Amino acid sequence: MSGPDPKTTFGWFVKDRYLPDARRALAQNRQRQDDLRINRYLVEYFKDRSLEEVTQFELQIHLNRLAKDFSDSIVRHAFSNAKSILRTARKMKFIVEDPAEDLRMPDTRTVKTPRSSPGRSSL
Repeated sequence: MSGPDPKTTFGWFVKDRYLPDARRALAQNRQRQDDLRINRYLVEYFKDRSLEEVTQFELQIHLNRLAKDFSDSIVRHAFSNAKSILRTARKMKFIVEDPAEDLRMPDTRTVKTPRSSPGRSSL
């Protein structure tokens, strides 16, 4: 490869390069969960964009929006998956620089978990 191909989209890279490589290291149950998270919270948003066009600013804005609507766990997974996907793209020479290198984990909302009172049955 003589240099990054501007036609390489985020969605193609994740589906055809990143996930097949990442799946080898994961148990089958975890693979499906990771695939779903990556597709729902990252690929749906960036899928048709060229890898070279995805910027740090755009990634940070997307994570900040996720943090307004979703739990810390969801945002943390999106954050770490974005970093991993783009680090891999750089290592494989699909991009020259990694736009996720300096991403910051946004503040997330607290999710209230239902709790039952002592002595009360949930039935």
